Amino acid sequence: MMAIGILTMTTGTVSLVDLKQMVLQNIKDLNFGIQEPILLLMDDDGMTLKGDAITLTKADLGTAQLQQIAKSPADFVGFFSLPLVTVDDIWVGAILFKSSIDLNTDARHILTILARNSAAALYNWRYHQQTEEELKKNVIHLKMLQQLDSELNETLTSQRVFEMTLDWAMRFTNARTAFICMYSNDSLIVSHSYGFAYTDEVLQKYMLNENTITLKAAQTKTTQIVTNMKDHPDVAWQPEFIKAELAVPIMRDERVIGVLTLGCRHEGGFEQAQVAFVEQLVNRAAIAIDNAYLHTKTVQEHERLSSVLDSIADVVIVVDADGRIVRISQSAIMALRLFIGQDYVGEKVSALEFSPLLRVYERALQSNEQTEAEELKLPNGRDYHTRIVSLPMGGHTIVMQDITAFKETDRLKSELVATVSHDLKQPLSVMRGYVDLLQMKNTFDASSMNFIHRLENSINSMRQLIDDLLDLARIESGVSVTMQPVKIKPILMQCVESHRSDVESKAMTLTVNLPDDLPEIEGEGQRLQQIFNNLISNAIKYTPPEGWVKISAEVREAVLRIIVQDSGLGISPEDQSRIFDRFYRVRRPETDSIDGTGLGLAIVKKLVEMHQGKIRLESKLGEGSTFVLTFPIKVLHQ
Repeated sequence: MMAIGILTMTTGTVSLVDLKQMVLQNIKDLNFGIQEPILLLMDDDGMTLKGDAITLTKADLGTAQLQQIAKSPADFVGFFSLPLVTVDDIWVGAILFKSSIDLNTDARHILTILARNSAAALYNWRYHQQTEEELKKNVIHLKMLQQLDSELNETLTSQRVFEMTLDWAMRFTNARTAFICMYSNDSLIVSHSYGFAYTDEVLQKYMLNENTITLKAAQTKTTQIVTNMKDHPDVAWQPEFIKAELAVPIMRDERVIGVLTLGCRHEGGFEQAQVAFVEQLVNRAAIAIDNAYLHTKTVQEHERLSSVLDSIADVVIVVDADGRIVRISQSAIMALRLFIGQDYVGEKVSALEFSPLLRVYERALQSNEQTEAEELKLPNGRDYHTRIVSLPMGGHTIVMQDITAFKETDRLKSELVATVSHDLKQPLSVMRGYVDLLQMKNTFDASSMNFIHRLENSINSMRQLIDDLLDLARIESGVSVTMQPVKIKPILMQCVESHRSDVESKAMTLTVNLPDDLPEIEGEGQRLQQIFNNLISNAIKYTPPEGWVKISAEVREAVLRIIVQDSGLGISPEDQSRIFDRFYRVRRPETDSIDGTGLGLAIVKKLVEMHQGKIRLESKLGEGSTFVLTFPIKVLHQ
């Protein structure tokens, strides 16, 4: 030490403050011959501990404290102790010297300056040491938490989460016992528990007691500590070797889902850092427990759904946004003639190797429609109604229902209707012939003519119904249309002109907006004319006098759109869902007087689909209706 050399002092030491015990301790490397300065510096007045200098002369050598320190009291004139205080009045420690000469004012001034500078250096050194120690502790702590998070995140069962949580808690706190109890909902009724160093019988007995810090932690939602079990006779029974107890609530969404309780064999047992770690541990365990619960629930739901899918006859395939199979029912494997033992989950849809289904699926990917539907004949030889529905979160669900039996029934019905309709045509022709003959050979009064006209109208309606039935039967039997390039505008104009007299008789307005450069589409002119005639006729029939009908066409993205719009009666949402069904007619008082068979729109829809087109309806009751037809024109560009 510099002061020993400068002031001819033979021994000395530097001591630092122990902040926990508020005493001075020697620095080993800065001690020259003084073994116990703390006895001197903590004299009756404790002056150095208060930040005051102490001077002891030879006259004080007889004191008990001095004799305990000095080996040869006669060799020394006195002792001098000076506090180490920084410029910010932070007390760092003290310097103690044994002097063989009297210390004059100058010597003491030198020591004071030296102490001030030394205090700053020692303070910085000590702060640096503390910072390094704290940093090392923090690094170790973060590594532990990182390892803890890694282990918990890889765990998907509650049992394993309990084991890991208890293991970490016991190792970090040196606890002797540990257990976790979980509660049912918000009732604080223990649903199950898991512990180390406890038998099931002991745990059950403990849980039934109402004076436990475990229950108190759950009720208050705060950490509970008993530092000495003897001082708390009201606390429930614990093994005799347990001297201290710690209970930390496990919280999730501001709700207590469980409590972790630790027991220690030492009084005072748990340090503040240990309590803080356990609190961090249970926070992470709460998330892991929740994840494990969700995983278990997901697995159970998956198993239940798989059981349901395997028990139904419908073909069900769920595909994610990347086109990979997420679920496939057993009936799908059978219907598509796939390998029964192979797991198709995770495979691309293309692995099914069934081109008709893949074609519909590709169309669904490119379409903006929510649902794509088509009838397909699967490799098992049966007919299926196939629906591909887009999912909100991406991906599609493919549902295929076996309609083979329905199609066979429908075929037999169609054959019956066609046969009966054909057989009815001859009697109707005979009836019509006799009605015409009666008018030719006889003269009737006005009343009789009215009856004859009614008879003619009934015969014509019956003949129209039979023609529609036969036409629908031919279409559903699979009769094909002769596809060839067709100019749409002349066909539409011909249909418009054929209904001009009906429009004029009702004082209606008919607007036609057809561009001259409308492209050709592929189709059969006679069938297209049948489609347009039906729609225009309906628009006129269901529009009151002085209303309007608009017919327009446009091209959008290689698709020809034809719109037939009216200001008529409109169609309710309930009726819209069935408007294209066979024999379905809107039944309202204002439509009872309008003639119709209920087959026209059913035939229109079939014919539009035969032309690879689509038809949709937009309508509000009392505000008219709009029928939109779309036909592809991309074939012609090839």
